[in-house]
Amino acid sequence: MKKICLIAFAFLFVFLANSFSVAAAEPETIPLLEEIALPDDLDFEVNDSCSEHAYFLQAAANSKGGFAVFSRHVNFKNGYDYELKKAYIDVYNPDGTFSQELSFFTTFDFAFLMDTDCIKIYFYQYALIYDLETRDLTCFAIPKGSLKNSGLYYQLNERKFSVGKWNYECKKGLNGFVELNRTNDTNTQKLLEMSGSSNLVLKVFLPAAIGGLIFAIASRKLWKRISKRHRPTD
Repeated sequence: MKKICLIAFAFLFVFLANSFSVAAAEPETIPLLEEIALPDDLDFEVNDSCSEHAYFLQAAANSKGGFAVFSRHVNFKNGYDYELKKAYIDVYNPDGTFSQELSFFTTFDFAFLMDTDCIKIYFYQYALIYDLETRDLTCFAIPKGSLKNSGLYYQLNERKFSVGKWNYECKKGLNGFVELNRTNDTNTQKLLEMSGSSNLVLKVFLPAAIGGLIFAIASRKLWKRISKRHRPTD
């Protein structure tokens, strides 16, 4: 009986160890084919200051502790301003300080991976490779559909992931993620915290809903008055 228990425990230990190693493994890369021209109307820019974002849609990190997040443009300072076509990737140093912001125009779905020296942005049939040191951008063809067919798209979009010595977790908000944290054996760090889309509800949707409700009530009362005036008498 003891021997059976020991065998069962050994199998369980091996299973859990293998599961952890898979979860903590860095994402596999997609093979790059020949270099091609950059997409038209990409309008790629690099800035040394960060645009304001209400939430982010994906996070990535490298083995040195550097990390980055992808957002769409959302600015609540002057009301609701949302640009579906523009994407931002904010890059941070291992100590959590801001490094640089990449921005470009695209309507296509993508996912990105962060290496120690570059950012790899994968689309359906091409990948943008941005060198973090030289700030050079190149474009390579990749096998069509490989981003999702390989499972890399879904792996990169996980809410929890592990890279190097850190375990990362994205905290969900109303739209996208609003917080990025990481932990290891001895430390827990809050890397980013965004305002979320609650400002949108307060500044745009709530006033619009109240205005619509007032208009509906006023219209109903006016309609009743008009109907009463034109009601036929005996």
